[in-house]
Amino acid sequence: MALYFIIKKSYKLAKYAKEKYLSELNIEQSINKSNKKYIKEDKFITKSKKKLEKFIILYSICICLSLLSFLYVIISYNKLPDIIITHWGPGGRADGFSSKNIINVFYINFIDITMVILFTLIGIGSISSAVYIDYENIELNRKKAIRYINGIGYSFFILTLTIQSLTTTIPIFMVKQKNIPIQLVFVECILPIFIAIVIIYFYIMLGSIKPKSKGVYTIASDDENWIYGFIYYNKEDPNFMVEKRLGAGWNVNMAHPLGKFFTILTILILIGSFSVCFI
Repeated sequence: MALYFIIKKSYKLAKYAKEKYLSELNIEQSINKSNKKYIKEDKFITKSKKKLEKFIILYSICICLSLLSFLYVIISYNKLPDIIITHWGPGGRADGFSSKNIINVFYINFIDITMVILFTLIGIGSISSAVYIDYENIELNRKKAIRYINGIGYSFFILTLTIQSLTTTIPIFMVKQKNIPIQLVFVECILPIFIAIVIIYFYIMLGSIKPKSKGVYTIASDDENWIYGFIYYNKEDPNFMVEKRLGAGWNVNMAHPLGKFFTILTILILIGSFSVCFI
């Protein structure tokens, strides 16, 4: 909460400094959007149906794996003992037990499915979001952009599968009342760190081929569409995700239907993660 107020105050100070600077230069504050210079969106990247369909199929595999795990638990529910394993220690050994009920049995399935859907939205959203590239050396930048966006898509897919190797299989180990192999725990805890580094690399490299001109206007760069400088809310923008104004990566468009769904999922996962301490 303290961090929120610090960011809010910093944004107001930065916005005030910007307005003061512009006024000193006698630059008109209210500019008609029709007179602003738009940079052309590179449609071949953001609207490539074949590429998008490929990744939709890949991420659908992840969702299907989670649903299969959920179905397996449903089928096995009546066969479960009255006391079930609900927690495993760092070594994969069962160290927590609870009585069988709907919450205890399907809790991990809930976290697993919502997490996979969340990662799917991020992965697909990153691939299909608007991408602006520098039109100097356009052909070279196009090739780089395709490589970086594909890298982000595949990295998120592998990251999702890696985390799923534990979250999707935990319900199965619960039904079988067995310990989790230490190798599986090791892979799930260590591998995501390296994948995250790769994702950050692709984000930074994609940002390196953005337009260098400071006078270029995009629909996602207008101050009016940003709340405190880091929350993007624009009903006129059809994109679910847009490039960050500062740093590498994307922001969710909170005005988009998927943006609202994304926020709800994130809140559910946070609540679910914290509530495990009290279940």
